Amino acid sequence: MWKKDLRIFLKPSFGDFLIIILIIATIFLYSAKMKGIDNSLVIVEINGKIKYTFHTTVDTTISSDGYRGPFSFEIKDKKVKMKNSTCPLHTCVKQGWIKNNNEMIICMPNRIKISFSRSDYDAVTK
Repeated sequence: MWKKDLRIFLKPSFGDFLIIILIIATIFLYSAKMKGIDNSLVIVEINGKIKYTFHTTVDTTISSDGYRGPFSFEIKDKKVKMKNSTCPLHTCVKQGWIKNNNEMIICMPNRIKISFSRSDYDAVTK
């Protein structure tokens, strides 16, 4: 008798299929929306203050001075990487390219943070 009750419980109905289709469609639409987010700005903070803001559409290499000495980073194909730094372990250089909003390059000895920010504005006026 227990097996018969279990088979009735596990038999999917039309409503079950409808819920599964809605969940799959929601996941698909959310992932398509997230792929459409353009990381349009690279923000470079030195010692807690924003020093540089660049568009990711411009391929460039920038050299500057951090807390402990010079460093350089490169923007290419909407990705960013630290080219060199004067920190002792070079962990920031070994990290390689970043390209997503949730990624950032941090150089603790040089007090540098490089991250992305999405901007919907061309300019800000006061």
